[in-house]
Amino acid sequence: HQKPRSSSSSSSRGGGGGGAAVNEEMLQEVESMFEYLRDEMNGLRTTNTQLQEEVQTRDSALQDWKGRTEAAEAAAVAHSLTVTQLTKQNTQYEQETMEHRQVVVELKKQLRQSAVAQEDSLKTLRTDFQRVIDQKDNQMESLRNRYTKSVKMHQKDLAILTAQHNQSEEELLQENMRLKEEVKRTQESHHEYLAKLMDVLETTHQTREEETAKNIPGI
Repeated sequence: HQKPRSSSSSSSRGGGGGGAAVNEEMLQEVESMFEYLRDEMNGLRTTNTQLQEEVQTRDSALQDWKGRTEAAEAAAVAHSLTVTQLTKQNTQYEQETMEHRQVVVELKKQLRQSAVAQEDSLKTLRTDFQRVIDQKDNQMESLRNRYTKSVKMHQKDLAILTAQHNQSEEELLQENMRLKEEVKRTQESHHEYLAKLMDVLETTHQTREEETAKNIPGI
């Protein structure tokens, strides 16, 4: 392309004022297009930054949820330890009951062997030991109920926590993937739009130069 001649050179040949006006108008138009292009690029950068910040926020929420899930799992482990302790207590009560039953059997044997044992004393002993046995039976029944209830609650809580964790993690992962894909599409659109603007600017600039060259005498 030929460069536009200076106003002094154009005026020396006559009719150069029109060429200078065309050059000035072209420069103003090019400057306006560059200004518009800069505004568009700034707007795209702002949108891109906002999307990246939202992705970071989602990632932070996912990490926070993982932390709470780990805390819930730790609570479930503690609950499981409690169940284990109750099981041990149940075993201990059963052993104590067996020992008391053996004592009763032994006492009955001794009473049968003793010629001086009285019926009233035997009844008292039977009543006392039966009361002890009943108390232990009641304790064992209560412990079994607590154990069964605790196991059911533990299984229910663990199932709910697992379902919530899986659902929330899946939702957060899908949302992060969507946002990242949107950032990618925005960046690709930004590059395509910028390339088109540059093509239009180049075409307009070339057309203006050709029109300017045609309007300048002697070119």
